[in-house]
Amino acid sequence: MTIEGTSGSGWELPARFSLYEAEVDQAYDAYAISQRHQPAWWNEAYGGHWILTRYADVRAAAKDWQTFSSAQGHDLPKQPYRESAISTDPPLHDEYRGLAREALNQKEINALEPQIVELANRLIDRFAGAGHADLVEEYTEQLPPTVICRLVGLDEELALEMRDVSIRLGSSWESPAGFAAALADFSAFVMPQIEARRANPRGDYLTRLATQPFRGQPISDDSIVKSMVGFLLAGHESTTAAMSSTLFHLLSRPGLVAAIREDDRLLSSAIEEALRLNTPFHHFRRTTTCPVDVAGTTIPPNADVMLNYAAANRDPEAFPEPDEFVIDRRPNPHVAFGFGIHACVGAPLARAELRLGIRELIRRLPGLALGQSAEPTSWQFLGGDLAFIQSLPVAFPPGPTIST
Repeated sequence: MTIEGTSGSGWELPARFSLYEAEVDQAYDAYAISQRHQPAWWNEAYGGHWILTRYADVRAAAKDWQTFSSAQGHDLPKQPYRESAISTDPPLHDEYRGLAREALNQKEINALEPQIVELANRLIDRFAGAGHADLVEEYTEQLPPTVICRLVGLDEELALEMRDVSIRLGSSWESPAGFAAALADFSAFVMPQIEARRANPRGDYLTRLATQPFRGQPISDDSIVKSMVGFLLAGHESTTAAMSSTLFHLLSRPGLVAAIREDDRLLSSAIEEALRLNTPFHHFRRTTTCPVDVAGTTIPPNADVMLNYAAANRDPEAFPEPDEFVIDRRPNPHVAFGFGIHACVGAPLARAELRLGIRELIRRLPGLALGQSAEPTSWQFLGGDLAFIQSLPVAFPPGPTIST
């Protein structure tokens, strides 16, 4: 895929653009060209759709659910969709979101915070004495899956199996046959847990889904599986990606790590800036319900429109020095967790995991620094949407273990 016009007066956007094919750097180059020249960008991929890249346009569309509807799903290519909060409009959306909030509320998150700290230290203990680690493989890919399992009531020893089936599902989106097969595998993982709760109820969220009514009816198995896709896949992939990105930016600037050790409040600013600069999920689809003018372009009704949150978060009209990591950026109204009624319901949990997981790591390992790697750290796409770091080697003076 060729992207032209990132400098100079000439510019050209590809007629067919797909995050399944583009490199992450290429994608950001295309977003920058779009913002300057074609902010409502027609793209021929997957039957044709529009891409919105300017912050003001993305935010306005995300807020206007009556015009930019979610009722036909949020993905491209389109997959057969079951009802859920992300694929419905009000009033049904509000009911599904309320169901998710039974697990993702501040009381539950507060109760989970000591467990996040305990889990973080248990993982750190596994490599603290070695003096080196790959933080993605040994930490950021393990902490969020285990936390989300605890939240819904899955046994902890299933966390890595859950991650494997979730990643296979997330990476299969472009192929309808591959997606169907991966969804079947995901369902085969989830449904024995649901059946076990029906036979022997526990006091957990899975039991609530398995045994209690929603909208006056038992929740169908299909709806439970779809709900678990949101919890188990989206609920840990984005947090893993954001934690890896934040750690990379901090460790690339050793002075920031020292400053955070002195003032823990800086960590929250660093997390928000990493979320803005390296937004995990780049875009979500909406469908227009009527003609709508965006940036001087009329988008017809029943058109697929991708709201590109990652592009919006690097819009120079909204963020000075948009491609730079500015730890004290004020204000920082990024849309990494979306905006409007579909803003991520799990954002408070993700922020708690990021804050506690990173804090414990830099507290436990003084001298933590990026390791010498043959390959530079870079981001890549999973499933045509999620941008993540595959590896983050680090070194540090070996330290003691503390967990029992």
